[in-house]
Formats: sequence, C-alpha cells, structure tokens
Amino acid sequence: MSRARPHPPARGSRMLTVGAGGLALAAVASLVDGGGWLAQLQAAAPLLGVLGILLAVVAGFRRRFVPALVTLVASLVTIVPVLTTPLDDVPHGSRTLSVLSVNTYIGEADPARIIAEVDTRDVDVLVLPEMTDAFWQRLTAHGLRERLPHVTGRAGRGSGMVIATRQPATCVDLPPGMTCGRVEPDRSAPGGVSRDAEGRPAFDQIVVDLPDGTRVKGVHLWSPRLSPTSRWRENQEEMARWIAAQPADRRLVLAGDFNAGRSHPVFRGYGAGLDDSPRGGLPWTRTWPRWGPIPPFVQIDHVLARGWRASESQTVSVPGSDHLGVWTLLTR
Repeated sequence: MSRARPHPPARGSRMLTVGAGGLALAAVASLVDGGGWLAQLQAAAPLLGVLGILLAVVAGFRRRFVPALVTLVASLVTIVPVLTTPLDDVPHGSRTLSVLSVNTYIGEADPARIIAEVDTRDVDVLVLPEMTDAFWQRLTAHGLRERLPHVTGRAGRGSGMVIATRQPATCVDLPPGMTCGRVEPDRSAPGGVSRDAEGRPAFDQIVVDLPDGTRVKGVHLWSPRLSPTSRWRENQEEMARWIAAQPADRRLVLAGDFNAGRSHPVFRGYGAGLDDSPRGGLPWTRTWPRWGPIPPFVQIDHVLARGWRASESQTVSVPGSDHLGVWTLLTR
C-alpha cells in the first residue's frame, strides 16, 4: 500500500517564513553598533517593523503561529526604541530658550519661511546646516541680522553652517579657518568638503557659550550615505566623547542634523540622560526624508538639552528643504 506524500508548504507559507526570518535579522542588526549600510538599515528598521506587524497579522490568520510570533517580537524590537512619550507638562520657568534648527538643503530652503518662523516662535538660537553663500545673502536680505544679530559661520557649500543668536555669544570651538562673530565664504577647493583639525572630511559644527553659561553646539554629523562611510561612525563616537567631556554642571543645548536617531544604538548611548525633542509624534517623530510625495520615516534632526527641559516642541515645514526643521522651547 502506497503512502500519501505530504503536501509541500504553500508558497504563501514559505513567504511568511522568509519574511519572519528577514525581520528577525533586521531586529538583531538594529541592536548592533556600526556604520555604512548597517546605519542605513537601522534608520529604516522601524518602518520595516510596521510592515512586520502587518505580516504577523497575516501569519496569525493563516495559523502560522511561529512565524507570526517571531515577526511580532522582531517588529517590536525595531519599533520600541523610536517610540517616545509626549512632552511632560513642564510649567514655564523664569528662563526660557527658543531653539530652531533647519537644514537648508544646500541653500534650497525658503529664506522667507525661516524668517517667519524666527518671528513667530521668538527664536533665541538658530542653527542652519548646509549653508551656501548665496543663501546667506538671501537670509540677510530678509532681515536675519536685525532679529538675531550675533552670527558665526561659514558659507559656500553644503558643508557650511551658521549659528545665530539673539544675545552675544562667546565662541568656544570653531572649525579651522572660521572666525568668531563673522560669516565668511568657504575658500576651500570647489566641490570639496570642509576638514576638521585632523584633516578629515567633516561638516562644519560650531560651539558657543550664551551669557547665562549655556553651551550651544550646532550639530551636523557625517551621513552614512557619504564616502568614506566609516566617517559616520567616527563622527558619532566623537559626539559621544564631546558630551562626556563637558562638565557635569554645564547646561548644554545641541541642535541640528545628527544624521542619527533613536533607532541607532550609538545615538541612544550618548543621548541617554539628555532631553530629546521634538518627541511624541505618531507613530513616532519623523524629520527625513522630505522628497515630494514620500513622507519622512526617521528622525535625524534633534534638540538635545541638559539643564533645560522642553516645554513645547514641534517639527517645522520649510519649503525647499529635504528635512523638517525642529523647534523647541526650553525651560528651566
């Protein structure tokens, strides 16, 4: 008597198993420090987690309980780190600091909108990565210097930055070739990028002290999509060392484009203990990419603070930029 052969698993079941395995690998990768392609995968991991939850539901309906469980757990591992609670109900103290950062997308952002946001939000500190000379001229023509007269930076290519403050600021740490209290054109070779003190490629970052002693760092860290890809990891580790080196009683505000977020273990490490805003977005706060109909899926723009607490915060839409800006009202 011949025995009936077992039916091979249906194609849909095989796809569920493969999907569960892929999500499990993505979950493991989201917990490992690294750079380059791994950092890019980690940025997209929460989005994969959402797709994984949908896959888990389908697997459950098909009674494929093991793939459903594996997929659900893996999805939670990728999503939970980026979930944040809304701002606490922080009463406005006697001191407030309004901080706005907008990535200008190599001068493509709308200068009139930036000035309008400065006015509407009564901004005290403005951080503008990817500054170009032409864009700086447009901003000054729209009256930035009348609103925030104390400026330091470099303009010329996408690696430039300007930080502008309402009150006088003392420069603490500037990239080579930059002068405190001035915005200068970048005279380095066309098509190149700025260099740090060790001669490595770097975006400009500026550190100033406000009159009350708050140290403000304008942040623009290397992108994991740019060569050399190892520079992203180096830059993130340098940020961790910089924060650790600051006196424990020093009030800190770090604002700008970190090219990293809570889906990256290295960011979670140096951001621990700092107030991270904006937060509380649904399903999580997102600031990049902003390309036409594609909605942002990752938050890489932040205001990190110590000695201050965010009492209000929002993402800010500025036409022309590939990022959403970030605004926070800090209170102490």
